[in-house]
Amino acid sequence: MSSDIIKFKKLTEQCKRNEPSYCESLCPLSLDIKAFLKKIQTNKFNSAYKLYKNTVLFPQIVSFICDAPCRDMCMRNAFGGSINIKKIEQACSIYSDKKESSDYYIPVKNKKIAIIGGGLSGMGCAMKLSKRGYRVHLYEKNNVLGGRLWEQLSADFTKDILEEELRTLYNQELLEIFLEKEIEILNDLKLKYDAVYVATGINGNKFGLKLFFKKNSLASDCQGVFISCAEDSNDSPIEALKEGILVANEIERFLKVGRMEIQKDIYEKKPTELKAVLNQVNFKEANPYDENTLFTKAEAIGEAQRCFLCSCSACIDNCEMLSKYKKYPEKVIEDINATLNVMEGYTVRIASRQINSCNLCGSCVKKCPTGFDFEKLFLESRRQMHKAGDIPPAYHDFWIRDMEHALSVYAYTFLKKEKKCDYLFFPGCQLGASDSDYIVKAYDFLESHLHNVGVMLSCCGAPAYWAGDHERFEEIMEFNKKQWMNMGEPEIILSCPHCGKLIKKYLKGCRIKSIYEIMSSYKIEGISFYDKTYSVFDPCASKEFKEMQNSVRQIIFSLKGQVEELEKSGMDAQCCGYGGHIHAVDKSLMDDIVERRIIESSKDYITYCINCRDVFASKGKRVLHVLDLLLLTDENSLESRTERKVPDLSQRRRNREEAKRKMNLRFGISDSTAAKERIKLDIDEALLDKMNKELILKEDAQNVIESCEKSNCKLLNKKTGNYIGHMQSRYITYWVEYKVAEDRFQLINIYSHRMSIQEEYNGRIKDR
Repeated sequence: MSSDIIKFKKLTEQCKRNEPSYCESLCPLSLDIKAFLKKIQTNKFNSAYKLYKNTVLFPQIVSFICDAPCRDMCMRNAFGGSINIKKIEQACSIYSDKKESSDYYIPVKNKKIAIIGGGLSGMGCAMKLSKRGYRVHLYEKNNVLGGRLWEQLSADFTKDILEEELRTLYNQELLEIFLEKEIEILNDLKLKYDAVYVATGINGNKFGLKLFFKKNSLASDCQGVFISCAEDSNDSPIEALKEGILVANEIERFLKVGRMEIQKDIYEKKPTELKAVLNQVNFKEANPYDENTLFTKAEAIGEAQRCFLCSCSACIDNCEMLSKYKKYPEKVIEDINATLNVMEGYTVRIASRQINSCNLCGSCVKKCPTGFDFEKLFLESRRQMHKAGDIPPAYHDFWIRDMEHALSVYAYTFLKKEKKCDYLFFPGCQLGASDSDYIVKAYDFLESHLHNVGVMLSCCGAPAYWAGDHERFEEIMEFNKKQWMNMGEPEIILSCPHCGKLIKKYLKGCRIKSIYEIMSSYKIEGISFYDKTYSVFDPCASKEFKEMQNSVRQIIFSLKGQVEELEKSGMDAQCCGYGGHIHAVDKSLMDDIVERRIIESSKDYITYCINCRDVFASKGKRVLHVLDLLLLTDENSLESRTERKVPDLSQRRRNREEAKRKMNLRFGISDSTAAKERIKLDIDEALLDKMNKELILKEDAQNVIESCEKSNCKLLNKKTGNYIGHMQSRYITYWVEYKVAEDRFQLINIYSHRMSIQEEYNGRIKDR
């Protein structure tokens, strides 16, 4: 396992989702109030009673005498009043019809414990230890157990209730109770018992003992003897019960290890680190009730249903991918570790799809109260899987091939008018693929306002980065860095926020600025928005560049347009759905993300990432790219650019090649790169749409048909006259059905899959 994954495993501690709720953090007995109320909400009184009794030991006593400090921290306080947990606990104790505990057989241990004092602290300690299989002798100088509890009796907390609870103690099999038995000399007990607890209360005999450690350890300066640390008669009796339960734990620890450990403050109540995120909070006032009247069962359920059940689900609430998988950090990391450390024949990779379904947008860091970074986690996981050869290649193959095209002689170029340039326009690989005129007009604008501008038509390496191929990404980044240095290390002018994110992080020492910041400083001629209102869609990577976000809005305002902000914009910007190559991994998830982003506003969108623009336009959303403003001549062209269709995948490559040709001409260079001569292929619109959805290029179909025609390895359907053939290209096998028509071919159908096919030729097997 890599050190980075080990580091992220440790980061599970950073997630505070499982921290105690705010009310529980103030409960002396650490009752899981959220779990308790959740059961009451669904009318599961017996189950709630079992949980309550296992925690507090004496449910009826506690429910009546507790002063409910938990209410001070209830998040409902500001929204209708805090939950009356005390009255709900009372109702649970009354309306549960199954109060008997399910006792399990526990072997009797060969240890005996003496407890001096039959108050609530001694009773709690005795109950705990006897249930754990220890023989316990409880000594009380009075003729009845309960201590100060008899002073707490009231109209509700009656003598009958107290005596009923005391009977549960008398019925403990391993517990012997000695009433009217005052212990005056401690040494006699020390010889007879393996451990002793002195629970004689505030004014009781302490036998000259002193607290040996801090008070929460409850250890005295005498080996094997523990002592109550009660100091104030105003303390709640619940504090005494808490003490009895804690000392039971300390005695058991002592009996196991044979020495009194220095457990400094291990039971000290600490403030919870939970950071609950409340969404769509409704004001729900508590029903009026009489403090002196017990809840009915219905009233208890209604009051419990007011509870928010405080928890943190910020990551799942704000990320469609995490919401789909319904996994929190600890489970995600557990599954990733299982995936990266498969034991052949025993375990399988259970998180490959999830690891590759992340957009890597980084929004989770902003939303998580503790800043847990799923982007880094999933990115490092992909890198580990890539090194081991365990990422299904088809997840990223299409974009890796698209990246290779952007870096090929057909699309790549770097241009400068002088030996060095002052500015370098780096538009990225997708802008020209959408429309070659974006590159040309953007360069013309820059050249008209800046001195000595060069151009690099290249790729930042994002496809390799997203695929986890870090070595290849670094090679591309290093290649671009050398070209940048050859140009004199000019200031880089970007159009793509994600290019900026990667360059900022991996191309140290360079100065970067967006073209939109430059556009906002100059008047754009020939167009006005005439008070029309747009919604700006901030690309997820723009969170790194506040100036870029502001400049786009300044451009709109300068053209007399208005902006209606989306709910999640600026520093809360989210991914459009394109990022991370999730198209091939989980197309339905990508479609869901895109649809969610589109319906955030009925207004036309303006964005400044071409991937955002094209993804939204492919779903019918009216959307402009900011650089469309440089291509406009009148209002009609504004409308046409807003509704411009997205080019198909093959056309995107031709556009990229056209962008290179046009820019070369701008610099007086003729393009001598000859395009490959291909067969003529007709494809109807419906089939072309299917190919785009399935990431199949026109060139893929041409490759298969050319191979079939050359090798004559094809099948003829005599009924239709159509040919069927296949060919494997890297990791994908393509199947085509086509018809020959004079000097051209007609594609009837095409599909692809990840299987390899073995064929036999003259007794030899050949992989296809």
